[in-house]
Amino acid sequence: MLRRFLKRTIWNYGKFGNNKRYIVVVEGVAWKWTSLKNNSICKMSVDQLRSDRLHCGMHEHCFDRCYPACSQPEPYTRKGISMSQDLIVRKFKHMFRRFDVDGSGSVNRSDFEKAPAWISGRLGQPLGSSVHKNLQSAYDMVWGLIAGMDANGDGDLTESEWLAGWSKAAASGSIQQVISQASDLVFDCVDTSGDGEIGADEYSRWLCAHGATEADAKAAFPKLDHSGDGQVSRDEMRQNVCEFYTSTSADARGNWLFGAGW
Repeated sequence: MLRRFLKRTIWNYGKFGNNKRYIVVVEGVAWKWTSLKNNSICKMSVDQLRSDRLHCGMHEHCFDRCYPACSQPEPYTRKGISMSQDLIVRKFKHMFRRFDVDGSGSVNRSDFEKAPAWISGRLGQPLGSSVHKNLQSAYDMVWGLIAGMDANGDGDLTESEWLAGWSKAAASGSIQQVISQASDLVFDCVDTSGDGEIGADEYSRWLCAHGATEADAKAAFPKLDHSGDGQVSRDEMRQNVCEFYTSTSADARGNWLFGAGW
C-alpha cells in the first residue's frame, strides 16, 4: 500500500548509477523509495537526506529541491484532501463520536445532559446537586458554541453537519475564538473538584462519560500532562485543546484530548 502510494506522490528524485531514488514527505517525515529489486522503503531525517546526498552522489539541484520540502513540509494530497486536513478531519470525527453519548448517530441537547448526569452519579452526587448544576452549566455553554452547526435546525447535529461546522469555523478564522472559549469550558467540565487542576481520576470519569474505556483514559492522560507532575493545569489544557483543533502533526500531545481512536 505504501509503495503504491509513494509512486503516486513523488516529490523529487536523484539518480544513483542505474537506480533512481525518490523522496516523498508524509506529514513531516521523509520517506526514501529506491527502484531496486526489493523496492526498499525507509524513513529519512533531514540529516540523513544530507548524508545521502554526500555519500551517494545525489545531484545538488535534486537535494536542494528535496531538503526544503523536508525542513518545511507542505501537505501532500490524496483524493483532493491534504493529509494535514485529513488528520484534523479524523480528530473531528473522533470528537463527534465522543459527544454522541447515546450512540444515536447524531449529537443533540440530550447528549449534553447525559454526560454531566453520568459524571455526577460516579461522584455520588444526585441530580440537582451543586456539583451536577455546575457541570450542567459548563456543558450548556459548550452546547451553545456548537448548536449553530445544526444546518437544518432539526435539533440533531449529524456527522456531516459537525464536520462542515468545524471546517467553516477554521476557514473563517473564528476557530481561535472557539478554542479560547472551549479550553476553559472543557477544563471546568473535567475539574469536578474545583481545585484548578485535573487529576487522572477526574479525566477518566469525564472521558468514560463520553463512551471511552478506563484503558483509553489511562493511555491518554500522560500525553496531556505535559509537565509529568500527575496533574493537567489550565494552561496545559489550553495547549491540548489548541493542538487538538489545529495541529497537523501526528505527534501532538493534544491529539489525545478525547482519548485514543483518532
